[in-house]
Amino acid sequence: MLTDVTTALLVLYVAGVIVGLVAVDARGSMRIVLPLLWPLGPAAFVIVIAGLTLVAIVLWPLRLLPILAAIGALAYWLA
Repeated sequence: MLTDVTTALLVLYVAGVIVGLVAVDARGSMRIVLPLLWPLGPAAFVIVIAGLTLVAIVLWPLRLLPILAAIGALAYWLA
Protein backbone atom coordinates (compact mmCIF):
# COMPACT_ATOMS: atom_id res chain seq x y z
CA MET A 1 0.00 0.00 0.00
CA LEU A 2 1.34 3.43 -0.94
CA THR A 3 1.73 6.12 1.66
CA ASP A 4 1.22 9.81 0.98
CA VAL A 5 4.95 10.45 0.74
CA THR A 6 5.49 7.53 -1.64
CA THR A 7 2.60 8.66 -3.81
CA ALA A 8 3.95 12.21 -3.92
CA LEU A 9 7.43 10.98 -4.86
CA LEU A 10 5.99 8.71 -7.54
CA VAL A 11 3.96 11.58 -9.01
CA LEU A 12 7.07 13.79 -8.98
CA TYR A 13 9.13 11.09 -10.70
CA VAL A 14 6.50 10.47 -13.40
CA ALA A 15 6.14 14.22 -13.98
CA GLY A 16 9.90 14.50 -14.36
CA VAL A 17 9.97 11.62 -16.84
CA ILE A 18 7.18 13.19 -18.90
CA VAL A 19 8.87 16.60 -18.92
CA GLY A 20 12.17 14.92 -19.77
CA LEU A 21 10.66 13.03 -22.67
CA VAL A 22 9.09 16.18 -24.07
CA ALA A 23 11.74 18.81 -23.30
CA VAL A 24 15.05 16.96 -23.75
CA ASP A 25 16.92 17.93 -26.88
CA ALA A 26 18.40 14.53 -27.59
CA ARG A 27 18.05 11.74 -30.11
CA GLY A 28 17.01 8.14 -29.88
CA SER A 29 17.80 6.19 -26.75
CA MET A 30 19.17 9.21 -24.87
CA ARG A 31 15.70 10.76 -25.06
CA ILE A 32 14.47 7.83 -22.96
CA VAL A 33 17.54 7.25 -20.76
CA LEU A 34 17.91 10.83 -19.49
CA PRO A 35 14.40 11.16 -18.01
CA LEU A 36 14.63 7.74 -16.41
CA LEU A 37 17.94 8.56 -14.70
CA TRP A 38 17.17 12.11 -13.54
CA PRO A 39 16.47 11.10 -9.90
CA LEU A 40 20.12 10.07 -9.54
CA GLY A 41 21.11 13.75 -9.37
CA PRO A 42 20.06 14.29 -5.74
CA ALA A 43 21.71 11.00 -4.74
CA ALA A 44 24.94 12.12 -6.40
CA PHE A 45 24.71 15.43 -4.53
CA VAL A 46 24.36 13.65 -1.18
CA ILE A 47 27.30 11.35 -1.95
CA VAL A 48 29.54 14.27 -2.97
CA ILE A 49 28.68 16.34 0.11
CA ALA A 50 29.24 13.33 2.39
CA GLY A 51 32.63 12.68 0.78
CA LEU A 52 33.67 16.31 1.10
CA THR A 53 32.60 16.31 4.75
CA LEU A 54 34.68 13.20 5.47
CA VAL A 55 37.72 14.73 3.78
CA ALA A 56 37.26 17.93 5.76
CA ILE A 57 37.05 15.92 8.99
CA VAL A 58 40.38 14.28 8.21
CA LEU A 59 42.07 17.54 7.19
CA TRP A 60 40.71 19.84 9.91
CA PRO A 61 39.57 17.69 12.85
CA LEU A 62 39.68 20.35 15.58
CA ARG A 63 37.78 22.93 13.59
CA LEU A 64 35.06 20.43 12.78
CA LEU A 65 34.43 19.12 16.29
CA PRO A 66 31.49 21.50 16.83
CA ILE A 67 30.05 20.47 13.47
CA LEU A 68 30.43 16.79 14.32
CA ALA A 69 28.76 17.38 17.66
CA ALA A 70 25.87 19.14 15.92
CA ILE A 71 25.52 16.28 13.40
CA GLY A 72 25.52 13.76 16.23
CA ALA A 73 22.93 15.73 18.17
CA LEU A 74 20.76 16.05 15.08
CA ALA A 75 21.04 12.31 14.38
CA TYR A 76 20.15 11.54 17.98
CA TRP A 77 17.20 13.93 17.87
CA LEU A 78 15.88 12.46 14.60
CA ALA A 79 16.22 8.83 15.76
